[in-house]
Amino acid sequence: MARLKRKKNIEGDYLKYKRSKNGREYNFKLHPKSKAVVEMFAKYPLQSDAGYVFPILNSTHYSAKKIDVRIDSALKDLNEDLETFGNMVHAPKRITSYVIRHSFAGNLKHKGVSINVIREALGHETELQKALQ
Repeated sequence: MARLKRKKNIEGDYLKYKRSKNGREYNFKLHPKSKAVVEMFAKYPLQSDAGYVFPILNSTHYSAKKIDVRIDSALKDLNEDLETFGNMVHAPKRITSYVIRHSFAGNLKHKGVSINVIREALGHETELQKALQ
């Protein structure tokens, strides 16, 4: 998400990108709420000077190592903010990006979504994809 660029990855209502973890290319229509988030960040006061959709990376993050370090730092900041939020609402468990990701998967499973669709949404390979490799 941090590596998405406006001109490279966003084309109208569509998001196109190649996932670094598995090398697969994705091209899908953005949900209206996702599109609204992208549009909100296009008008956000803090902007990336390197054309990124979200103001996480900028032109000072020009190497893979600098990008990885910045993303790790941003994730740590997010988890600290989630912990603060959890404390404010007296959450029974610690809230982290990991917990949110797996809660998302659990909610999809509870709603009867296919495990293969959930795996794809999380970026995991399906059994069929593993067999084809």
